Amino acid sequence: MYHKRGGSEISDDQRDIAGPGRVDRIAMISHTPALPAPRSPSAGRQPKVVVAMIGAAAAARIARDRRTYERLIVFALVLAAAAALARENQARSQERLAAWVKRL
Repeated sequence: MYHKRGGSEISDDQRDIAGPGRVDRIAMISHTPALPAPRSPSAGRQPKVVVAMIGAAAAARIARDRRTYERLIVFALVLAAAAALARENQARSQERLAAWVKRL
């Protein structure tokens, strides 16, 4: 048999073990909101340190990888070619603008 006391159910066995004075306290404890445990000041830094260590290990591995160097060289060549095309396009645009201004 269960009794509702303060919003929580308490069995007869719990009531006999706890005694009449403790039943109300048991019911009250079950209704208190659970508060988070206090955090230590260094607890916030630990995940940042872990991420930094993983990043450093990944960077060291990437720096030793031959394929990474190959990809960086190809990327640099593509970037240089794109910059050259952009400069040529800008020069042509300026030439067209100068020719248009002369016609006016």
